[in-house]
Amino acid sequence: DRDHAENFITNFKKPPRRPTPSELIEEYIDSYNAIIIFPHPEVARLKGISLQNIEDLLSKIPQRYHKNIGIEVYNWMCQAFFWKRAKQEKGIHNYNKSLKLAPFSFTDYHEAHHVGNGNTAIYMNELTSKAYIEAVQEKRTSPYAVSNRSFSEYVQIMKAALIAEGLTRFGNRQFRV
Repeated sequence: DRDHAENFITNFKKPPRRPTPSELIEEYIDSYNAIIIFPHPEVARLKGISLQNIEDLLSKIPQRYHKNIGIEVYNWMCQAFFWKRAKQEKGIHNYNKSLKLAPFSFTDYHEAHHVGNGNTAIYMNELTSKAYIEAVQEKRTSPYAVSNRSFSEYVQIMKAALIAEGLTRFGNRQFRV
């Protein structure tokens, strides 16, 4: 929320020693009521964290912090490499049932053509940061990895995005698709 975010920006200092990931998670949740989401697990290309590392990390964090932690069970990789990733991501979604983390999808986008291929529905009583945090803590999230676009439309969007990215790099300008 705004107060916690301003507190974070105002008081952030480089620590005297590098804290462990579990220490950072506990500090951010304690200090800022942060929501921590593990993005694209098992996607080596994007340096995604392995499920084993997530499990190890969770074992080092007291259970009371787990309510503020989520995992991306679906992402754009299942759209790009559906023959391989869809099965794996279904497995991650099912595996998360044992982890009991809030499930998310499409938490970030690495390329323009990823936008719009999925989302996470978060069921809140009102549109506030407090309601968002409560919804995540109560696992009222529903990940979707579905696109209602036809494959040819998806290919056209990819082409346009790649052309725009190429022109941006070439001319050092911003182009909209």
